[in-house]
Amino acid sequence: MKNVDVDNFSGAGQYYAKDKQRVYFSDHVVKGADPVTFKETTYLQAKDKNRTYSSGFGATNQN
Repeated sequence: MKNVDVDNFSGAGQYYAKDKQRVYFSDHVVKGADPVTFKETTYLQAKDKNRTYSSGFGATNQN
């Protein structure tokens, strides 16, 4: 993966990881994900302040 902030890289559940700037699923960036509010909820599912995610892709708009 390119541009990973190694010093601030951490797990965000079993399937996701994050640094200060981005959230990752497998070997790609989860587009639009907010690393501050991002958390894994169930198997391959996650959410942040803006939406839910499934397998690293935005699933629904929560607005």
